[in-house]
Amino acid sequence: MFKPNWRWLIAIPGLLFLAFAAHHVYHHDPSIYGGPFLPCVFLELTGLWCPGCGATRAVYALMHLDLAGALRMNAFLVLVGFPALALALVNHFGPRRVLTLKMEARVYAVFFLLAMLFMVLRNLPFAPFNILAPH
Repeated sequence: MFKPNWRWLIAIPGLLFLAFAAHHVYHHDPSIYGGPFLPCVFLELTGLWCPGCGATRAVYALMHLDLAGALRMNAFLVLVGFPALALALVNHFGPRRVLTLKMEARVYAVFFLLAMLFMVLRNLPFAPFNILAPH
């Protein structure tokens, strides 16, 4: 008798949304000002780059096989964010858990601290840190 895996059944709407979002990003260049993407609210209010600034442009660059461009837009997302997302997905949907809940909480805490450090460093106005700002 067929027994459905409820985790995958619940994930289907999320996967459909991600497919739509990926299609949208692939076909619309986020670096064009006034396009379909909203500007970063944090940047607009403070004038500072948040850890996510340039993330959509980095995803766009990766989708068009431009690794160097993606690293210029948001190195944190490419080098830390995507591997952390992959680990979280494998841990959640894999045949068995890779991390215990206690380890998972520590991984998320380290990820958050790295994101805050990246935000501070990318807003420093001198070399070599100024290359972390999206350009």
